[in-house]
Amino acid sequence: MKQLFFFAVIFVLITTGCSNDASTGIVNAPVDERSELNTGSNFTPNILPPSDNGPTVTVTASDTIVWPPNKKWKTVTFSGTLSDYTVATYALTDQYGKISYAGSLSGATYSVPLKLKAERKGKDKDGRTYTFTVTAVGSLTVTVSVDVVVPHDKKKSGGKDDGDDDDDDCDDGGGDD
Repeated sequence: MKQLFFFAVIFVLITTGCSNDASTGIVNAPVDERSELNTGSNFTPNILPPSDNGPTVTVTASDTIVWPPNKKWKTVTFSGTLSDYTVATYALTDQYGKISYAGSLSGATYSVPLKLKAERKGKDKDGRTYTFTVTAVGSLTVTVSVDVVVPHDKKKSGGKDDGDDDDDDCDDGGGDD
């Protein structure tokens, strides 16, 4: 009889959105610890339903502008917070399709240092954009992203333009990087 009751509790927890850690066999369910007294054989925890808001995700970049476009690699650290999730991943994409990273995240906070190339095509007036995206899955799926730009000129990087279009420092769009 105890085994049947245990199976029924596990089934209810899993079907109501509570997470199951398959590696340990432990079911993690949110519990209202304030319910009655937590003592004695009559204690029955109140199982709380999963959040309807889904995971909470934040993301920031140590630099949102990479300057100068001198073809050197620069480390940009992406960091943030995560909560109410079961699986979280990150991906960095490059609008030119040349550089990409992906991986998984765990814990309440994360910090991911990635190397980005300070280069853009000379005729690319918008500059080169790298997009770092975090996706967290819980009761809902939440995706948050931040852009890092290698601008075309200094005006877009917050400085003054020297009048040079910087084509001599960067790829003109023809051929390989």
